[in-house]
Amino acid sequence: MIDDSRSPADQIRQRLTLLREQRQVLVTLQGQNLGELQLDVEQALVELDDLLQEGDRLFPPAVPAES
Repeated sequence: MIDDSRSPADQIRQRLTLLREQRQVLVTLQGQNLGELQLDVEQALVELDDLLQEGDRLFPPAVPAES
């Protein structure tokens, strides 16, 4: 669940974390015999990895404030 009380950048970081967790579903599907759908799963993984990499570049993990 997304915490709406956080800044927009923090919300995006949180969504990127959720996508990373859900990526495992595609990895599991990749190991199955899906016939013609195999290419779709592989393409989805490539595109998801690109999206996550771009998200990390645009919204790097927040550095904790020093006390």
